[in-house]
Amino acid sequence: MTKYLEDKKASHILIIVCFLTYTIIALTRNAYAAAIASIVAEGYFTKSDAGIVATSFSITYCVSQIIGSYYVDRFSPFKVIFMGALVTIFANIAMSLTPTYWVIFISRGLCGVAQFGIWPALLRILSEYVNKEHRRVWRYILPLGVTLGYVISYLAIAAIPEWRGIFTLSYISLAVATVIFVITVIYAQKKAVTLESKSEISANEDNMTKKENTQNISVFRLLTSSGALILMIPIFAQALIGNGIGSWMPTMIMESYNVSPAISSIMTTISTAAKFVAVVWVMIFYPRVFKQQTTMMGMLLLFAVPFLASSIFIGKLPMISVVVFITIIQTFKGSIHQLNTVEIPKVYTKYNRSGMVAGLINAVATFAGVISSWLWGWMAESYSWDVIITVWTVMALVSSLICFAVTPLWKKFSDSKI
Repeated sequence: MTKYLEDKKASHILIIVCFLTYTIIALTRNAYAAAIASIVAEGYFTKSDAGIVATSFSITYCVSQIIGSYYVDRFSPFKVIFMGALVTIFANIAMSLTPTYWVIFISRGLCGVAQFGIWPALLRILSEYVNKEHRRVWRYILPLGVTLGYVISYLAIAAIPEWRGIFTLSYISLAVATVIFVITVIYAQKKAVTLESKSEISANEDNMTKKENTQNISVFRLLTSSGALILMIPIFAQALIGNGIGSWMPTMIMESYNVSPAISSIMTTISTAAKFVAVVWVMIFYPRVFKQQTTMMGMLLLFAVPFLASSIFIGKLPMISVVVFITIIQTFKGSIHQLNTVEIPKVYTKYNRSGMVAGLINAVATFAGVISSWLWGWMAESYSWDVIITVWTVMALVSSLICFAVTPLWKKFSDSKI
C-alpha cells in the first residue's frame, strides 16, 4: 500500500468500521452453525446431512486460503473486503429465499471462497494503513470481531421465530455494514498521505538487505527447525475440538436436557462470549508468566482436560454445570486461538514469513473445521455424546504433551538471531 493514515481521528473511524464489518461477516459465517439445532429439531436435515452442509464452507475456505494466499497481497485490501462482503450478501439472499439442501450447500461454499481474504486484508489495513499508535491495541481487539459475531448469531437464532430468518438478518445487516464501510474508506483515503512524503520509505529501504538474506530460507526449513511442523498437530486438534463445541453444543444440550433450540442457543452464547476473556488472559499471562507460546498452549490444553472429562456426564449433571465447564473450555480455546493467529506467526517476522505461517495455521485450523463438521455429526448418530466428549478429552491431553515436547526446540528458534 502506498498510503497510510496519519490523521488519528480518521484512523480510529476506519479501524472501528473495519471491526464492525468483520463482526457482521462473522455473524454470516456462523449463521448456519447457530441454526443447526433448530434445523435438526425440525427434522429438516439429519445430523449427518447437517454436518455435510457445514463442511461446504470449510472446504472452499481452506482451499482458497492455500491458493489465494499468494494473490491476496496483490490487490487492495479494501477491494478484497468489499468483494467478499458482496458475494456473501448474494449467497445469504439465496439461502433466505430458497433454503433447500443444495442451495444452502452451494451458497455456503461460495461464502467460503468469498471470505478467505477478509482476515489477511484486515491485517494489511492494520499493519500498513492505520496510524501506528493504534496498531498494537487493535491487534488484540480486531480478532474479537469473530467472537462478537458468533455471539450475535446465537442470540439472533434464539430470538427469531423461524431459523430461515437468520439468513435474512445476515444479508440485510451485511449490506448496511458494506455501505458504511465503502463510505468510510472513501473518507479515509481523502485523509491519507503518501509514503513518499514520509520517512518510512528510507526506514524500509534500510531493512531491505536484511529481508533479502532471509528470502532464501525455505518455509519447510523454518517449520522443522522451530518445531512448528509438529506443533500443527495440537493446532489441528484444538480446532477440531473447538469447532465441534461451537457447531454441536446447542444440539447436544437440546437433546441431553430436552430443552428447546432457543434455550440451548442461549446456553451456547454464554460459553461463546467467554472468548472475550481469552484475549485478556493472553495479554496478562504471556510473556509475564509463560515465556514461550508453546508452554502456554500446552498448559491451557492441560487445564481443559478435567473440564472436558467432567462434561462426559452431560444429561446427568445439572445443565448449568455443563455450561460452566464448556465456558471455561471455550475460554482456554480462545486464548490458544489468539496465540496461534497473533503471537506464534509474529516470531517469523524476522524471516519475513509471518504472513505465510499465519496463513498455514489458518488453513490447518480450517481443515479441522471440514473434518469436524462431518465427524461429530456422524459420531452423534452412530454413538453418543459422551463418546464424543471422551475423544475430545484424550485429544486435549495428547496435544498438551506434544506442546511441552516441542517447547525446547521452539525456545531455541524464537531466541535465535538472524
